Amino acid sequence: LFPANTATEEYNPYVPYEIITYTSDVSGAGTDADVYVVLFGRDTQTEQKSLCANKKERKEKFEKAQKDIFIVEMEDVGDPIEKVRIGHDGTGWGAGWHLDKVEVRRLTDDKKGSITYSFPCKRWLARGEDDGEIVRELLPEKIMEEKTRKDGSMKKKEIKHDALEMKQYQILVYTGDVKGGGTDANVFINVFGENGDTGERKLMKSETHMDKFERGQVDKFQIEAVDLGKVFKVKIRHDNALLNPAWFLDKVEVVDLADQDTFVFHCERW
Repeated sequence: LFPANTATEEYNPYVPYEIITYTSDVSGAGTDADVYVVLFGRDTQTEQKSLCANKKERKEKFEKAQKDIFIVEMEDVGDPIEKVRIGHDGTGWGAGWHLDKVEVRRLTDDKKGSITYSFPCKRWLARGEDDGEIVRELLPEKIMEEKTRKDGSMKKKEIKHDALEMKQYQILVYTGDVKGGGTDANVFINVFGENGDTGERKLMKSETHMDKFERGQVDKFQIEAVDLGKVFKVKIRHDNALLNPAWFLDKVEVVDLADQDTFVFHCERW
């Protein structure tokens, strides 16, 4: 027996973030669903993190016109925080949520002050409202730095930043023209580009067909995401649900509607 070579694992430090959610003051705005966040820096991102530890806590949070404060330890993404992905799992009666905004606060590197990022939303995260999405990507509208002066008073200043761009992407899904090629299962996609990914999205409402993913048909969907840059990969799957889940996927096309760039991904298999 010979000793195995020990692999060196890179340590990614964790830091505390204060995350504040503001639920809108509109009818039915609150939710008891499991709300999660992902923070994105320039070169790295955190793991997906639930804001509530259990069902009891979820029932007390995210109520209409309510401000909720969470202290969570997550991977250090550095400065600036370029975007936030926030969503929920859609579980429970009346799971839809109308989110006004999110604020993320972290200590400065010298621990003598803090930086607060404000991410406006003002939209539903609900299957039965708006575009049916239960996840949103948000860009910072304002970044404020607070520092403690020698006399103990606070100095505030706004930090200028170059924000990324929000874009619309069209997803065209081609089901193969083979016997039994269609599926009734739920289909999910994640689109990857040089600037990041969309996160997994459920392909809900086809713009071309009521009955999605049938033999020989093309289904068209639209998703909103922060600018991905050049798209190089898609991950597409289904949940194997219902009686006939098997699916023959011919190809997927992703169209950047702003630049009219089309990216084609062939599958041609079950």
